[in-house]
Amino acid sequence: PESWSPRPENPGYLEGNMIEGPDGEIYDLLRFNSRPYPGNKAVLLRFDVAQNVLSFDSFVDLPGGHSKFVVRRDKVTGYYLTLANPNTNESYIDQRNILKLYASKDLREWREVVTLLEDDTGFAPDDSVRFTGFHYVDWRIDGNDILYVVRTAYRG
Repeated sequence: PESWSPRPENPGYLEGNMIEGPDGEIYDLLRFNSRPYPGNKAVLLRFDVAQNVLSFDSFVDLPGGHSKFVVRRDKVTGYYLTLANPNTNESYIDQRNILKLYASKDLREWREVVTLLEDDTGFAPDDSVRFTGFHYVDWRIDGNDILYVVRTAYRG
């Protein structure tokens, strides 16, 4: 947004999730490089099927929007779900030492459901962020369970 001052360093979006929205339209929800701002934003693009064009829709407040995330829709509840690394401390822009499940009805408003993984090493916050990471998560819904695979760095 024009109101951001200072401007983000190397802003950009990448590693998207093409998904059907609740309105039947196709969207791409992407991680957003928002440095120096905390990484809890994502970018939502709308796909125009007739024109074969993606266009900007909105910025989305999505905890963990700075890291790779996967969005899937639960066929039973209709909720969109993601496992993401929230930025809980503005001092740690690339924080990945916590993994949480988030849910949304509309791809725009996300709420925390549960913490899945967090650093329990006893490290000081600086070291925890530096030596612990739960990232590049992929996952599937399997009945009443969520099966997930996590690239993990633990204790360095």
